[in-house]
Amino acid sequence: MHRNPLNQPVEDPRFAGITYRRSAFGKLTPTLKGKNLRVQTLVIAVQGWGRTISETAADYELTLPQVEEALAFYAAHRVEIDRAIADERAIEAQSTVLPLMDAQPEHVHTTPASGC
Repeated sequence: MHRNPLNQPVEDPRFAGITYRRSAFGKLTPTLKGKNLRVQTLVIAVQGWGRTISETAADYELTLPQVEEALAFYAAHRVEIDRAIADERAIEAQSTVLPLMDAQPEHVHTTPASGC
């Protein structure tokens, strides 16, 4: 039986700077140790937004080796992380913000009715 490495509670000894935390959905998510930053966030910054490793390190106040390790972890766990990214995008696409029925635009001011 094949086990998803991202669902194992043990850390991958090849990547000492990567640990796991439970996501809001109960899934184990790879993150940088000592940071509350997901590996997939860095992957999206580099691949999706076209940021360089140096820019990404600066953007997130990381060292170059931290970003490089996250990208190496991604290369070793590409299928699982790509699936997590796709799942998150699907959830975002389904989410819509419904306007509140009572809400009024900020520029509209109501005044109490006068006896005119």
